[in-house]
Amino acid sequence: MLGLDRKGQYFLGYHYGSNSMTTSNGTTTGTFTTTDLGPFFAIYLNRSRTFGLSFGYNLQSTAKYSDGSSTAQEWQGTSFHSGIGFEQEISEGIWLGAKLTMYSMSYARDITLGATSSTIAYSRQWINPILSMSFR
Repeated sequence: MLGLDRKGQYFLGYHYGSNSMTTSNGTTTGTFTTTDLGPFFAIYLNRSRTFGLSFGYNLQSTAKYSDGSSTAQEWQGTSFHSGIGFEQEISEGIWLGAKLTMYSMSYARDITLGATSSTIAYSRQWINPILSMSFR
């Protein structure tokens, strides 16, 4: 992460994230996974930089969905994430902690059948606890 001020309160970095979810309706099990890349901004709320907020906009987000009966569908789009949490330094420059995050994604896919073309859009939001690790 790149420090933006002398106090070490504001940082700019690059986010890599991955999410996975499995659903079942009794007969079919679906698996949905995402991979995200993009810039993020972090604000630490105390001097020891253990408690903070983060915001990121993933310019590249890829999702794959498979219901087990056909070829997996691949979607491209963007996503947004934000979080609030606590991290403790466990070794020099390595921080480990827990956060509550909000994740919102939006994907679109163009499909052409014969002479007809249409766009299918998909969006989803998650709020969940996560374990976090950062290098600073």
